[in-house]
Amino acid sequence: MSNPIRIKGVWYDSLSAACRAYGVMLQTVLLRIKRGETVDQAFTGRDRRIGSLSLRKYGPFEIDGKTYSGLVDLAYAYGLEPCTVYRRYRTGLRGRDLVRPTRRKK
Repeated sequence: MSNPIRIKGVWYDSLSAACRAYGVMLQTVLLRIKRGETVDQAFTGRDRRIGSLSLRKYGPFEIDGKTYSGLVDLAYAYGLEPCTVYRRYRTGLRGRDLVRPTRRKK
């Protein structure tokens, strides 16, 4: 029998059910918890680090007249994952290109 779990105020039947609801792999969540993150952080990951590089290290950025303190703030303001913006930054994109919408293949 599985144990119910509460994430951001919502109860799920099990950790696996919560993973399905958030679209996160169970192994990823377990690893994050093992590394010391709370259950909520393991699912939401707002202050996530990529490798040993803190995403808040870069900045400030100004796009469309608004200043953002780092890549994480920039990513969340445009509804993107921080790792997406970081990858774009690392490949040399700057300014508006960091937050441009992606084109999906049909």
